[in-house]
Amino acid sequence: MVPEAMRAAYILKKNSATRPHSEYSHLKPIDAEAIIRAARETGVVVTAEEHQIGALAWRVSGILTESPQLYGSPFITGAIGVKDRSETRVPPGS
Repeated sequence: MVPEAMRAAYILKKNSATRPHSEYSHLKPIDAEAIIRAARETGVVVTAEEHQIGALAWRVSGILTESPQLYGSPFITGAIGVKDRSETRVPPGS
């Protein structure tokens, strides 16, 4: 997912739509101030996970919603990753 995220950052920069980006290989420690600053400065925060959407998106969303610095500030969040695809099927009438 990192190459795709870097490619997206390059395309945005090439089209004069510069946006800060951060890269995390672990959830702890996470730079909450950088995430809050990005939301405040850009109005958009998107997470990209190379597996099922979840841990990073939830962590970032929690930081954003609990931040008093962002109360009353409009911003959009999004998450990119693998959609949950359960292969377990329950037979009808079970």
